[in-house]
Amino acid sequence: MNIPLLFDKYDKNKNQRLSAEELRDALISDHGITLHDEEVRTVKDYFQNKYRTQQITKQAFVELLTTKFEQKSDALEARKCLVDVRNKLEMMKKQP
Repeated sequence: MNIPLLFDKYDKNKNQRLSAEELRDALISDHGITLHDEEVRTVKDYFQNKYRTQQITKQAFVELLTTKFEQKSDALEARKCLVDVRNKLEMMKKQP
């Protein structure tokens, strides 16, 4: 996949920046993935926090799509949390 060309395709207004709305439109048209309003706001917040703007450049888009994200959760820890939640729920059921 040629990510810079993908950026050019998604950048509908050709301002060399990709907005959350342009990304939303591209995801639905190219991949059938719908982003809801809350998810679009989350993308805008992410862009704002990471890039200090609600639109990203081509370089930032390439970096974002080529970043290898590590899974931070541990399966054993997740199971322990689920057991704790289940136990608390059971205790709440027993209370009058």
